[in-house]
Amino acid sequence: MHHSPSASCRDALHHVCRIHRILSQPRGNALLVGVGGSGRKSLARLAAYVAELKVFSIEITKTYRLSEFREDLKGLYRQAGVANKPTLFLFDETQIKYETFLEDVNNILTSGEVPNLFPKDELGGVLDELRPAAKAAMAGETQEQLMAFFLERVRTNLHVVLCLSPVGETFRERCRMFPGLVNCTTIDWFTEWPADALYEVATRQMASEDLGSEEVKKAVCRMFVTAHQSVEATSRSMWLTIRRRNYVTPTHYLETVRNYKALLAEKRTELLSKSNKLSGGLTKLDETRVQVADMKKVVEHKQVVVSQAKQDCEELLVQIVQDKRVADEQEKQVNAEATKIAKETDEANAIAQQVSAELEKALPALQEAEAALNVLTKKDISELKVGTPGAAAIWFNAKRIGPYITGSPSNWVSV
Repeated sequence: MHHSPSASCRDALHHVCRIHRILSQPRGNALLVGVGGSGRKSLARLAAYVAELKVFSIEITKTYRLSEFREDLKGLYRQAGVANKPTLFLFDETQIKYETFLEDVNNILTSGEVPNLFPKDELGGVLDELRPAAKAAMAGETQEQLMAFFLERVRTNLHVVLCLSPVGETFRERCRMFPGLVNCTTIDWFTEWPADALYEVATRQMASEDLGSEEVKKAVCRMFVTAHQSVEATSRSMWLTIRRRNYVTPTHYLETVRNYKALLAEKRTELLSKSNKLSGGLTKLDETRVQVADMKKVVEHKQVVVSQAKQDCEELLVQIVQDKRVADEQEKQVNAEATKIAKETDEANAIAQQVSAELEKALPALQEAEAALNVLTKKDISELKVGTPGAAAIWFNAKRIGPYITGSPSNWVSV
């Protein structure tokens, strides 16, 4: 069974004692008047547990109507009248979907009988189940006697606890229309919690929280009490000033404490996450610092190598510049030689063309000379050697054409 934290404070214990005293009386019924969230149902369940009563409550659904309510009442009457179990019927304003529900509850409080609750066929079965118990109690066996025994048993075992809110005109109208709600019950008013009760609840709620020190935790609990009571005072002032109600319940107080705990856990998680990120960042910075130091050493070594390479490159550049100058000079000389050779080539080609032209002119004469030579005899050669008349002219001509025939100027005599 779940208990509200309000069950631990002194004011709540006073309410539990009052409800238990009411339930311990014959046909004792209670009307718990207070705004929603004041702990009425939780304290009623605790009092029922102490009084060894079985709690019976209805469960409201979207399709819950009067017929379903009557079926629940049948089960309640069977439990209290047939099974003979002491039962607490817990009923609050949130379960009143129709005002006819209160009419049946009013009948239970005043006479213990709900008219036409059991049809005749079902009522016969219920009374038959009761017959052995009625016979043992010498209550009679007629239907009227069994019915009276059944109702008496119900009224003896059944205790009704109503939880209603005094907000608005509804409570006043219900008390006027159904007088049994007031005449047949003992009223217990659930008013504002006192400061010590609020403080004790806050202390128990914050018991598991670590706020650094007990002084801080006590100060926070006192802050909860001060804030809640200031809202109550402001609500009363608003009613006196503008005639408007603002209801502050213990549930609001408990929600405030729970919301504070939830916000505290959220912020702690957020701060822890940021702390972890910061720690991780600092670790990375340390690692980076070490890596930078190592890289500086490498850079210093590389700088020496680069400096030497730079010097070598400068020297090589100087040598390249010098070599380029030499190459440029050689290129100029080569270009000059090439120009000269080209010029000489052009001149040689011109001479060759001129020689070819002259050769073409001399070829007919050469051919005639060759033809003339072909008709020479040894006798003619002998005459030339001995210097016969006209031999000098022939000799002169032989020297001229000899090279063309033999291909060599020195071999013209062989002709």
